[in-house]
Amino acid sequence: MAGPFGAALATQITPQIHYLKLLNSRYAHPSGDNYPPACFIALQMDHHTMTSPLSAPLASLRRRAMSRVVVSATNASPPRAIPHPSPQQGHRRMSRMTRFLAALGLWCSFSTGSSAQAPDRVVIGLAIPLTVTDGGTYAIAEELGLFQAENIVVQHVVLPGAGAILPQVLQRQVTFGFPLTETLLSAHQPGQAPLPVAYVYNAGPSNTLEIAVRTESPIRTLADLRGRGIGVGALTWGTIPQTRALLRSVGLEPGRDVQIVAVGVLGAGFHALREDRVQALNFNSTWIDLLELEGTPARRLEFPPVFRRMVTNGFLAHRSTIEGNPGLIERFGRAYAAATVACDANPRACVEAFWRRNAAARPSSGQEQALADNIRIVQRHFDRTLRDDSGALRIQGRYDLDIIRDYVREMHRWREFPTADIPVERYFTNAFVEGFNRFDRAALVARARALP
Repeated sequence: MAGPFGAALATQITPQIHYLKLLNSRYAHPSGDNYPPACFIALQMDHHTMTSPLSAPLASLRRRAMSRVVVSATNASPPRAIPHPSPQQGHRRMSRMTRFLAALGLWCSFSTGSSAQAPDRVVIGLAIPLTVTDGGTYAIAEELGLFQAENIVVQHVVLPGAGAILPQVLQRQVTFGFPLTETLLSAHQPGQAPLPVAYVYNAGPSNTLEIAVRTESPIRTLADLRGRGIGVGALTWGTIPQTRALLRSVGLEPGRDVQIVAVGVLGAGFHALREDRVQALNFNSTWIDLLELEGTPARRLEFPPVFRRMVTNGFLAHRSTIEGNPGLIERFGRAYAAATVACDANPRACVEAFWRRNAAARPSSGQEQALADNIRIVQRHFDRTLRDDSGALRIQGRYDLDIIRDYVREMHRWREFPTADIPVERYFTNAFVEGFNRFDRAALVARARALP
């Protein structure tokens, strides 16, 4: 810090630094975020206390500290109050406060720099590539700086099917897996200790998996699939246990009465349906919407209630992360929850953010119509994700364990799970839900709607 101001300030603030270290040790922040709590106190103090000749440079330091401290005021617990000096206490008291604030601003500016430069890397294992709904969630989060605000950098790895995700989580090669719940529930063995993993965030609170046929098909119910073929992306997909159970629930035996056929993802699967190599597709709702956008109207077959209510994808973490780094889970889930709200508030921005980061997804012609169609897909997806059947807002990330227990019993009944006695409360946790939802929803919606 060169120049007259630097020299003058250095002589005034040196005695304050020792006290700052003590202050920082006393104000431990409960969120576990990696920034000095004393800095948060300074950033929240009324700028009217800065009335000395150094007020302008001090304000500059405060702005620098604000830009480098990775903290959301809406996520932080209120700091312990520091009394403001009254006018009657005179210029001498104000000068001491000014020197203290200068020291605090300078110290924050340097002490938080390493944290801002070293964000936590979160690796997410996926079974299928991102499309406009889930990919748009991460894209709009990037545009709004939601993960950056939580000091997180997100990386995605697409693995060969849901069956490959659980081993990666168990070996701690990824921070979170994003598989269907059947991947974990079917792996539980009777009489053995639960696997050291758990779902920490419910990203699919209703069943978005669908079995769809072409509208001109004579197939109208699941029972009508006898003698037909159902296309899936790969035989490693986590959807297959549910598909087999659905078929058995209407009296069909997979492999004998109905064939489950690997047809590839997205366009490859769509082509297989159009060529009648399979008569139905077992894809997620977004992919069936995309099939229709490509000019193939589809009819979705009705699922029994216990299957229709079941949750789908969620974020799966190792117990060592749950117990050893709960702050990371909370910060990640809060940013993800905020991003879903942003996409719901401005689906156009969500689609365009995804297109900017995925050039191949942007159509080369007819972009206005494609944009309108993709906006409808995003609206439909987030309406189901964020609201229940009555239209009421869901508590984001929360699991209804009774729904899962009902599903476990049904899957055991149709021979997909080896036991109905699965410790659901061990494999699904709501411990972080309060933290996931600790953000200013109205302010976020306003920010999202302000995006072009």
